[in-house]
Amino acid sequence: MAERPLAPALGIDDVERLGVWQPTARKRLLRWAVVFATFALYLVGAGSFGLWDPWETHYGEVTRSMIESYDWVNPWWGYKTKIGSEPVAGKWFYSKPIFIFWAEAAFVRLIGLSDWALRLPIALIGGTMVAMVQLTVERIVSFRAGLLAAVTVGLSPFIYMVSRQAQTDMPFVGLMTIGMCFILMALFARRVVMTDRAFVLRTLQFVALWALNLVPQWSIIATDLIDPNAGSGVAGPQGWLLYVQQNGAWHLLVWVPIGLAVLLSALWPVWRRRGDWDDAFKDRMLRRYWLLAFYLLVAQASYAKGLLGFMLPGAILFVFFLLSWRWRLLARVELLRGIPLFLVAGLPWYVAMFCRHGWAYYNRFFVHDHFNRVGAGVHQIDSGTFEHFIKWLGYGLFPWTAFAPLALVGYATFRLREPASGWGSALGQRVGLRLMLFSWFFVAFALFTISSTKFHHYILPAAPALAMVVALYLDELLEAADEQRARLHVLLAGGFAAAVLTNLLGNFQNLRNLFTYKYDRPLPDNLEIDWPTRMVWKSDPHPMLRWDETSFAEHLGGLPASLVDLPWLRFEVFLPAVGAVVGLGLLLMLLRRLRGGGIATIAVGAALLAFWALNVYMPTLTPHWSQRYLFETYYADCELMEQPEGIVEAYTPILSRVGLASIPAFFDARPKRVCREDIISWLITWRGETYYSNNEIRPINKEATQFEPYLEEFNKGKAFYILMERGRAKGVQGKLDRLTRTLRGKDAEGWQDIERWEVELVSNESQYFVLGKATPISRDEARAARTKRRGSAATEAVKPSTARALRAPTRRLQPPAAAKPAAKPAAKPAAKP
Repeated sequence: MAERPLAPALGIDDVERLGVWQPTARKRLLRWAVVFATFALYLVGAGSFGLWDPWETHYGEVTRSMIESYDWVNPWWGYKTKIGSEPVAGKWFYSKPIFIFWAEAAFVRLIGLSDWALRLPIALIGGTMVAMVQLTVERIVSFRAGLLAAVTVGLSPFIYMVSRQAQTDMPFVGLMTIGMCFILMALFARRVVMTDRAFVLRTLQFVALWALNLVPQWSIIATDLIDPNAGSGVAGPQGWLLYVQQNGAWHLLVWVPIGLAVLLSALWPVWRRRGDWDDAFKDRMLRRYWLLAFYLLVAQASYAKGLLGFMLPGAILFVFFLLSWRWRLLARVELLRGIPLFLVAGLPWYVAMFCRHGWAYYNRFFVHDHFNRVGAGVHQIDSGTFEHFIKWLGYGLFPWTAFAPLALVGYATFRLREPASGWGSALGQRVGLRLMLFSWFFVAFALFTISSTKFHHYILPAAPALAMVVALYLDELLEAADEQRARLHVLLAGGFAAAVLTNLLGNFQNLRNLFTYKYDRPLPDNLEIDWPTRMVWKSDPHPMLRWDETSFAEHLGGLPASLVDLPWLRFEVFLPAVGAVVGLGLLLMLLRRLRGGGIATIAVGAALLAFWALNVYMPTLTPHWSQRYLFETYYADCELMEQPEGIVEAYTPILSRVGLASIPAFFDARPKRVCREDIISWLITWRGETYYSNNEIRPINKEATQFEPYLEEFNKGKAFYILMERGRAKGVQGKLDRLTRTLRGKDAEGWQDIERWEVELVSNESQYFVLGKATPISRDEARAARTKRRGSAATEAVKPSTARALRAPTRRLQPPAAAKPAAKPAAKPAAKP
């Protein structure tokens, strides 16, 4: 039998075989309910707890610097001041592409600087990806399959936890997945029958997508890549060329004509056939829009992660064509329009960076952060071969990984070609979709397995494909004719689920390790949060302060503030309960007539796990993984200074300018805060100290060459704050006293009257970091203290001692009177988002 075309609109032939996608009003309503629930899960509480070190705060500081400098082309990270003989630790930020910084900066400009502004764009991409997956699978297979795909993708820990992290992985994976959904619909979706009005609306939506992807970045390149003096000292054509390279407005003479030409050529048939739009024409044009949208999204994925943004989708499509041997489809995927559109959407910023920074940018971004990560290894934290990412996919897709091995075995045995039905049929559409998903998972898994650098979350690009594979498997299991085989599959899935759950219960930090860094960091001492309970550190057996007296309690907002201390939501109680719900669902699936209810029960367990992970688990660890609360204590304790008009202008959100200041306030927007007293970081570089200090912190990265110069040239004998690792307060105080004698001997300014220093902790609620305040004690003060305390045991309290260094200052951390009942502080906003 002759082969039929893969997709009707890419070569219309017997289009009725594919059927028409016409969802009922009830199905539309249910679809929108799932989309709304996904966005609610991903967005609510996204900024209610602090940004985690090191990635969120690292990228957040680049964004903050972009806002303050008004330069959106040249990312920068680093300190502003040279201290001692060490070079200034500040330079152009070449490590990551621009997408995350533009997305975060746009929200900062809109709602102000806050943790919300940095996390919202990432959460929106994650939610949009889930919605797009649902719509795609529904249009290709069925409404039920689309619903299952949304559930398996949206309720996988890898997806929703990375969606709550302001880092580059979800922009890359989310945008690539949305792009892959567009090409899947263009190739395999059922026909769409629409009115002329609906077709005009789809056309306008495509034009809006084109404009949203191209116009903003063209405007940024034109306005922020400016050097009017470029080439002024060079005569002839070379000087003119340098001037053109360094001024982005000239770049638009290339990008704009190509972009407009692609748009007009794509829309010309619509204008030419106005008044004669039959169903076949509208379906063909809609698929053209989807294909061009694929190229736009791949370009944005390249802005999010670099070469992988287009190389990974390209490799997936190549393997798909290779397995199916349908190379003639290359003539139907809009290559002649798509490639130029990809170039004008994905190259402008890269070209601008090459023009401004030259080979320094190439060597860092492409050589170090691309080729070396795959070949030589960069920031190698963990290692492994084939089994490494199987383990982390098992955690990252729980509970759906119970079905993943069975689904993959089925994919490995299905027939790649359907000679009887062809691909131009409903069965053929499902086969084509399965083959594309198999190619997607296989390529992503193979690529990151052979890579020398293996962060656990590097396998994330394979997760959406595997989750959709599981969804199609479950959809087919509901219709299984062989009941004995179906029950065997369910029993095997139960074994896989039990194995993964056992391993999750064995280590509290397995879920945390899906998305962050420093996997060997020990579990915090005071892990479970109970507001009236006093914290006790192993390094200090004496109770320090109650949880409800901490800065964390004061600034934690939204649902987490009401949930983190509930005993039944603790790890050792809640996770087994989720396992019990999943187990109940698997038991129900053993019976054919209850199989659908069993899958729904497992989905309920997955939803409970997602809600708990985002609103209890992550906030519980946040005091130890975020420096926000140390700095909130710093700003509450220090003397804040008024900022220059230009700085105030940069941090004033747009919504406040138009009379909607309540919205930035709702999202906890804050201006730039700078204290009169210095704050230094003592031998640490965890990025959070730079972001939360608004880059006002003074880093002491090398004690021997920086501490004395800081004290002599910058401090001049004034009180200052110290961010340091736990247990270092005593050593810092001893070094201060020694250097005081040295600086007095050098007759340094401000040091003649200082006899010694007193270091006390003003923040002691983090497992890993503490914030101390160093206060100089003059000779007169020391003499008066000695006179007053002579002969008493309290004399030791003024000497550099561990007891003194680890004491919580009474002015801020004084516990409430014993007569008062323990209660959560009123300052803890339970209703805040």
